[in-house]
Amino acid sequence: MNECLTLLREAVHQGEAEGWCFAYLQDRVLTMSGKPQIYGTQHDTDENGIAFPLPIKEPEKVDILRQEVGLEPLSEATERIQGRQNAIRGNREKNG
Repeated sequence: MNECLTLLREAVHQGEAEGWCFAYLQDRVLTMSGKPQIYGTQHDTDENGIAFPLPIKEPEKVDILRQEVGLEPLSEATERIQGRQNAIRGNREKNG
């Protein structure tokens, strides 16, 4: 993934890829290495099914950084993810 991250970074700089793609991969690499993410793209859910972003390196800057790569504010992303979680949970309960 690190090699892909380097290639994707270059593709973004050359205008061949979208910045949000880089942000997702960057955060995935960081969180899988046990490090805080930069863009807040990686979430988990607690025991009650509530979505939350994994630790963020500079939470006070996250929405600015997200905007720079074409992502919505973190609160909107978390709300969208929570909506998906609710739909999944609802389908499981319905199909029992």
